[in-house]
Amino acid sequence: MSVLLRWLHKDDCPSDADAFTALVRQACELLSYAIESSRKIPSDIIEAILRVEENTRAKTELTQKDRIAFFSAYSQLSTLMFPVTAHTLRASDRRYGRPGVWSRIFRRQPLAQAQVFSTWFGALALVLLGLIGVGEWTRTFITVVTDMQTNLAKVEDDLRNTDLSLKTLARQEEAAKTLGAAADANTLREGILKQQDELKARVYLLSSRQGDLEDKIRAGYKALARWIFIFPEADLRNVVLPLGTMIGGYVLPILYGALGTCAYILRTIYAKMVDRSFDPSRLPELVARVFLGTLSGIGLQWFFTGDAAKSIPGGITPALLAFLGGYSVELLFAAIDRLLSAAREAIRPAETSAAPVNPVQPAAPVPQAVAATGISAGTTTNGAPSAAYAHVVVPNATPGDATKSAGVSPDPGAIGSAANKPAHHFQANGRARNPKDSRRRSGEQ
Repeated sequence: MSVLLRWLHKDDCPSDADAFTALVRQACELLSYAIESSRKIPSDIIEAILRVEENTRAKTELTQKDRIAFFSAYSQLSTLMFPVTAHTLRASDRRYGRPGVWSRIFRRQPLAQAQVFSTWFGALALVLLGLIGVGEWTRTFITVVTDMQTNLAKVEDDLRNTDLSLKTLARQEEAAKTLGAAADANTLREGILKQQDELKARVYLLSSRQGDLEDKIRAGYKALARWIFIFPEADLRNVVLPLGTMIGGYVLPILYGALGTCAYILRTIYAKMVDRSFDPSRLPELVARVFLGTLSGIGLQWFFTGDAAKSIPGGITPALLAFLGGYSVELLFAAIDRLLSAAREAIRPAETSAAPVNPVQPAAPVPQAVAATGISAGTTTNGAPSAAYAHVVVPNATPGDATKSAGVSPDPGAIGSAANKPAHHFQANGRARNPKDSRRRSGEQ
């Protein structure tokens, strides 16, 4: 199967001799750039590469030792010149560019691959700027139209209240006519007429403003119908508010995120063109970066919406936040990590300790071979025997040593009585046992 594939692609795959010749040419190009850029290259590397290049040009057969020396020298040269390689040099050199349609039409020198990629992403950035301009204009126009509708509703409400006031004054005027020609009645009628004149002037102003707003709103919907042709003008009034919300909260963040990614890619390509380290094989990574930028632009809007939009540091607008998210996708990942940490802390069960309060400690057993002193053992607050008052007599030790180790002054009387009695006459708590009481209890039994 492998033999068949080689035969099918024998025209595309170069022979071993051609591949080695191309490798030697690339090494010579990298060596020339190193010398031109004032890099210090060891003489043994230069000698090994030039010897193989001369033999290849003369078409003499190379020995295994020469090949090993060449590959060793080329490896050392690549290490010294990293990240610049022969491929990156050709990618940023117009002499190795592929002639395109425009270069053939205008008979211009072909562009290098780095220049072609920068032109593509630059054109994409210009297209995104145009789309952002259209989106911002549409969103602003929708906002203006909706604000005019809100003002129209207020004007209509004021006009309605003014009409009601006029009707009330008309009823008051009819009631004032029944009062006759009294002085107070004339004064009342004059006041009512003055108020009616003021309200009529207000009605005139409100009516003119109402007509002006209606004309502007009608013209605005006609202009929107030309741009948003997917909705008829009659239905546009019902969908204009959610449409503006969708444009401002969904479409524009995606465009701003993609624009920020284009800015990052153009900066990266420019920096690599300067130091001649642009690698054309990284094009899929740059394309994937565009998609990550769009997701970051819209994703950061989800973290800073509603009341959270007020907590954006530095007064950053949502548009600028989406642009920064596209320029640095790590912002989205950092926000996701913080959200996951907060979620883990919220769902983690609280660790509560069920330790009892003031637990009773059992008393330590006293060995039979050890006798207690005459001082009784005290107790602590929780009922456990206190170590400060329990004195144990160790064999081959005097009672005074035991009391000194416990930190209390010895009682001469107690020590003397304890020294003259055997150990079985004392209980574990240090109290003396009366032998008569023991005989009396045995007799009763």
